[in-house]
Amino acid sequence: MVLKMANGTNKAEEFVTAHCDRTFLSLWGMANPFGDDPGKELCDYIVVCDPDVIIFSVKEVGLTPKAEPHGVERWLRKAVDNSLKQIYGAERALACLDRVKDRRGRVINLPASQKRQLHRIAVAFGSGGHVPLAMGDFGHGFVHIMEERSFPTLLRELDTISDLSAYLTHKAALIEANRRVFFSGEENLLALYLSGNRALPPGDVLFVDEDFWRAFTDSREYKARREADRASYAWDNVIEYVTKDLQKGDLLYADPPDEAERVLRVMAREDRLCRRFLGESLSEVLLGGRVRSRMVQSMSGVVYVFLGLPRGEDRQYRIAELGLRCKVARGQFRDAITVVGIASERGDDRKPGLSFDLLLLEQAEWTDADEQQVVRIKEELGFFSNPETSSRRVDEYPKADAETESS
Repeated sequence: MVLKMANGTNKAEEFVTAHCDRTFLSLWGMANPFGDDPGKELCDYIVVCDPDVIIFSVKEVGLTPKAEPHGVERWLRKAVDNSLKQIYGAERALACLDRVKDRRGRVINLPASQKRQLHRIAVAFGSGGHVPLAMGDFGHGFVHIMEERSFPTLLRELDTISDLSAYLTHKAALIEANRRVFFSGEENLLALYLSGNRALPPGDVLFVDEDFWRAFTDSREYKARREADRASYAWDNVIEYVTKDLQKGDLLYADPPDEAERVLRVMAREDRLCRRFLGESLSEVLLGGRVRSRMVQSMSGVVYVFLGLPRGEDRQYRIAELGLRCKVARGQFRDAITVVGIASERGDDRKPGLSFDLLLLEQAEWTDADEQQVVRIKEELGFFSNPETSSRRVDEYPKADAETESS
């Protein structure tokens, strides 16, 4: 039996949507999208964060008792085969679309078709884990097939678009290389991947112990990683905070004005490890009260400028200072093309409410005129005129470097 909810979805779809919303954040996920035909849903959930597009199909089918002949075959046909048809059908439709929308009128623009990195996930409910699930290319592209127990674990552990897409790509390449892979439960393969520095071991045959996940999550290293990651969610909170204002039309300033989503997307594409030290640095500026501004280069290559000013400072001055500091940061990190500026009130007074200003600077070439401008900014305004430079090593289980400068 499939229980339908008041909004037309079923409990399984609600379950998947809830987990996807938490993982991908509200600006890049959409339940029950459709294209040009408002009467035909493309799939059950879609994630679009340029260049990644993830198509989800969710089927909830009760498994017929074992005593009935062909019960498993019937379940596979309804829970898996129908998902494959939906996913491949959605992919064909998306090839002709440049955007998707939902019934509330919300729109997500799709990346250019030649840029899209497509991932396909079918979630099959109802077997209780008693039916082995194959995955692979069923004629039109690789499909990851999961059941309801492994799916939330996957999205909890890989809870950024970059972390999840990297795992899906790696796993698909492994299986499509005709390696013989034996594992029981997606979580055990995931544990092997995470414990192996985000890679799976080489070899023609791969066996994964059915208790690997339990041993992995019981380890001190895993628990230390989960504790260290707590700081990273400050980054998620800022993205969602600004997103709510953007979706309500209450975002006052973003430079360029129509590209707030692009700024937020750059932030959202940072993986969990990068978000850890970015969240710490942002919190130090906005909550610490001792550092006015800081520039940080992420392992992604993006340079971030954080600016925290006391409440009551003129908003236009804050925006102007943020822009000038971003220019200096671009000159400081010559290998960078993208600089993102984030400014807000300092929250050390513990008063409620914050406003954020976002700025995106993308500059591939650096000229003598740019250099002269930066020299004037440093000399006349003192912005990052004598930065203190430090490097730090970030170990996922608490070894990557990020360069930090502040003044």
